[in-house]
Amino acid sequence: MDDFFERIAALLKRHPRIVLATVVSTGGSAPREAGARMAVLPDGSIIGTVGGGTLEKRVIEDALEVLREDRPRLARYELTDEQSGGIGAECGGRSEVFLEPVGSAPHLLILGAGHVGLALARLGRDAGYRITVVDDRPEFAEQAELTHVEVVRAATNDPSLRDLVTEQTAVAVLTRSHLLDRESLRNLLGTDAFYIGMIGSRTKVAKEMALLREEGFEEGVLEGVHAPIGLDIGAETPVEIAVAILAEIVAVRRQGRTPEASLTSRGR
Repeated sequence: MDDFFERIAALLKRHPRIVLATVVSTGGSAPREAGARMAVLPDGSIIGTVGGGTLEKRVIEDALEVLREDRPRLARYELTDEQSGGIGAECGGRSEVFLEPVGSAPHLLILGAGHVGLALARLGRDAGYRITVVDDRPEFAEQAELTHVEVVRAATNDPSLRDLVTEQTAVAVLTRSHLLDRESLRNLLGTDAFYIGMIGSRTKVAKEMALLREEGFEEGVLEGVHAPIGLDIGAETPVEIAVAILAEIVAVRRQGRTPEASLTSRGR
């Protein structure tokens, strides 16, 4: 068991968030006794086992859902055929497994589910971030849901979005219009987010910042916004732009500063 937790500690240095699955009770014929543990990584690979076969497959599926939701769950599995309401196993018993997300998952709040927003959601998810995508357009929200991340069907300038922001949150403002970008950015200025960035050309960004200054926002607050968003890597396609944005977020989170290659730095 000591070796298992040593391996978990090593995993957490490479993966910011994993799920620990622990068998807490069993009944009848079950493949493992209470106390059996398994770690599930974001890519679905595992360390340890809770019994193999159909049970383990279902536990992995549920663990990945727990990872996306970032909430623990006590799952009960009936080890019988599906016609009897079970999971398709032959043991005939039952297992209760506690699924617990472990580690400190950074949060990426993406305002706008356009092409860049969706590409960023996929990249951020694979990098271990807990993703929230916000868009009030049904067709765009539906596309975001297909990426298996949290989707909030609301306007990107909704004041209640401030409640989603913590010191673990990075915000990417990628809405469908200049006005909505400015309103969405204005709504989240002054929150605890460790990163706030807004997409746009230098001309557009300069105009929006000037309007925010006229509204009374202090220069120090506006200088903390990464706009234009992302690193200067010559990105053109949505995926390339998403790579530039995520790279800047990672650099700010890991190093606590804006890289020299930032589009924001080069625009000042």
